[in-house]
Amino acid sequence: MSMSPAAPCPPIRGLDPSSIRQNLGLTYDEMAKIMKVSPETIRGWEPGKCELPAPDVFETLKSLQEVIALGLSVYTPEGFKKFIRTRLKVFSGLAAYDLLQAGKFDLVLSALAKDYEGAF
Repeated sequence: MSMSPAAPCPPIRGLDPSSIRQNLGLTYDEMAKIMKVSPETIRGWEPGKCELPAPDVFETLKSLQEVIALGLSVYTPEGFKKFIRTRLKVFSGLAAYDLLQAGKFDLVLSALAKDYEGAF
């Protein structure tokens, strides 16, 4: 008897944690730091596991999805991943990843909004 590959988990209230992590270009460990959970928990949200996150964690996923939506309207996928990792003067020498880890989604969204306005 052959085993079939694990079926993808359905989105969690419309959010796909695996896609969010991949769009941000993050490892399991990096995503876990932002979400304030273990890397094993992050893996549990991805295909084949389907463990549901706690409500407060869902809010963080929602905020990350907002960052991605705006970021990908400004940058290419690779450019957005570079934005997440690059230390910027506007962030006092920190990278967007550092701010996301600190829960400062509004500062990242604000910088992306300014980039969006400057791009059009």
